[in-house]
Amino acid sequence: MSSDRKTVVVTPRTGVDLDILSSSKGPLHIPCGNIGPLIARSVKDGGGKAYISLSDLKIATDTQSGVEAIFDHFELTDKNTLKPLIHHLIGQYYK
Repeated sequence: MSSDRKTVVVTPRTGVDLDILSSSKGPLHIPCGNIGPLIARSVKDGGGKAYISLSDLKIATDTQSGVEAIFDHFELTDKNTLKPLIHHLIGQYYK
């Protein structure tokens, strides 16, 4: 991964079954497309933490149901500030 690639830290919410979510026929496939299970697999392979590119996250959250699926199952954190991603984005908007 190049150092200038924009990424976000993704961790599972409590009680999330990454085996089910990473399945190609799991609950992330329809709302998030192929990227949803890949994100879950990356988190699983990373021992509960993965750095996901913002471009992949954008694809996974292209629909409202994709946004809901990602936020229902994962915590998204800005990798530099370690703040929840949404707080970081709102702060950047007001700068």
